[in-house]
Amino acid sequence: MTLHRPSNVDDSSRLSEIVAATRRIARKLRVIFPAHPRTRAALAKTGNRRAISGSGVVISKPLGYVENLCLLNTASCLVTDSGGMQKESFLLHVPCITLRSSTEWPETLAKKANQLVNDPKTVDKKVLVTAFDEKLREEIRGLRNPFGGGRASARIAQLIHKSVETQK
Repeated sequence: MTLHRPSNVDDSSRLSEIVAATRRIARKLRVIFPAHPRTRAALAKTGNRRAISGSGVVISKPLGYVENLCLLNTASCLVTDSGGMQKESFLLHVPCITLRSSTEWPETLAKKANQLVNDPKTVDKKVLVTAFDEKLREEIRGLRNPFGGGRASARIAQLIHKSVETQK
């Protein structure tokens, strides 16, 4: 799980609902939570740090990019409010629940690899836990990658080389 957006972290009742849902999820599956510094501060300020500690949720320091990808690659599901991690979870075939009302990656929604869970005022812990349970049962391996084949830089280099050669 990752969580850092002000809409999720700065509203104490919303953060409490997310923590309650995370505790319920952690009864079924260990939750690794690399916590952003502002999230850590909000958890401490609202008393949610104590509520989430020792509940099957492992709060760690923020991770570097490669460490984060390695952890995500072994995950059963991702709960996040991050834009980039939604796409990375799709590419790693990890189902995603996004705690936002919109996404930069509508392709992940169309492929049913990602689900938005957000009410503008609150996150209902039951809705989040239900979405989590459903995502765990879904298989997203083998979905066609709508983002391309990963060879864009090679094609760009070929085009530049070809352009330079024709100008000689």
